[in-house]
Amino acid sequence: LFAYKVPLSTDHGNDDAWKTEPWLRTTVSTGFKVDGQLWNIINPGAPGFVYTFHARKQDAMQKKQRQRPMIAIAGDCAESAYIFRPEMIVRDHVASTEQDDGHAKIDYAAQYKLMYEIKC
Repeated sequence: LFAYKVPLSTDHGNDDAWKTEPWLRTTVSTGFKVDGQLWNIINPGAPGFVYTFHARKQDAMQKKQRQRPMIAIAGDCAESAYIFRPEMIVRDHVASTEQDDGHAKIDYAAQYKLMYEIKC
């Protein structure tokens, strides 16, 4: 599961930055296993569709302090479904995207942890 940070036009003074600048890709989760069975042998795949939601209505409604949504993933051929929660990373003087070791960038807003796996 990947998250992409779309470059804003104000980042480089270019209104088409989302088309011309690189998008930062963050790996949210890996390791989804396909439960191989006869019916899914032709096109096995996991995970399936991703859905975002807020656990409480007021979390989605807050204007000042925006809450990140939870993520639900249909497991499809993994015979499971998954719920991820935002990972709360507390860092001093760190922007949402930080240069790390001069090469890799990290989008801290895309950090999630597996909260629950639902076996089907």
